[in-house]
Formats: sequence, C-alpha cells, structure tokens
Amino acid sequence: MLPDEAITTPAPVDEEANLLEPFPTAGWLDGGDQFAIVLSGSSSCPSCPVSMVVDDNRTLSIEIGQGDGPACTADLKLRTHVLTTPAGLDPTGEITIRCSESETAVLPAL
Repeated sequence: MLPDEAITTPAPVDEEANLLEPFPTAGWLDGGDQFAIVLSGSSSCPSCPVSMVVDDNRTLSIEIGQGDGPACTADLKLRTHVLTTPAGLDPTGEITIRCSESETAVLPAL
C-alpha cells in the first residue's frame, strides 16, 4: 500500500467494482519531488515501472513490465514503487498517469 505520507485521491465507491480497483493508485511524496504508485500483479513476477515519458505538463505515461520469476503464479499482490517525479510535470494541477490504454491513476493537485 502507499506510505502514510502519500497524498492520494479518494477511491470511488462502487460495490460492484472489480476487486483490484482502485489499482493502480498513486500519491505524492516529499512535497512533489517523488510519487508512489501501487500496482497489482503476480507475486512471483511482479508488475513494475520500466520507463516514464512526460506527454505534457499534466500527463505521464509509464510503461509497466513484468518481473522475471521461475514460474509466474496466478495470484495477485500489490507492490508500491517510489519514483522521482520527472521534470516537465506541473504538480499544481491534477496529473494523469497512464499505465496502459485502459489503466490510469491520478495524482491530485498540490
């Protein structure tokens, strides 16, 4: 889960939502110098950030890869990744993090 000091957006309330929602989720750390993102994936082959591209000052794309393991289990585990905030993002407004075409997380404005 995210560290206690991370500033996060509230989770949507939807009783029929997928059990993995609201993951991925993200929150600011160190006054915006870093952020944490929580991803779900196999416990033996965890999902992890591979690269980041600033699309514009309010959008960040993160390529998510899968760790190598001897055998990827079909279970799910949450892992928190702390990343340095890349130059070019404006944390005074909401930041959308694109993890895939269908998965996004939002960092609230600071």
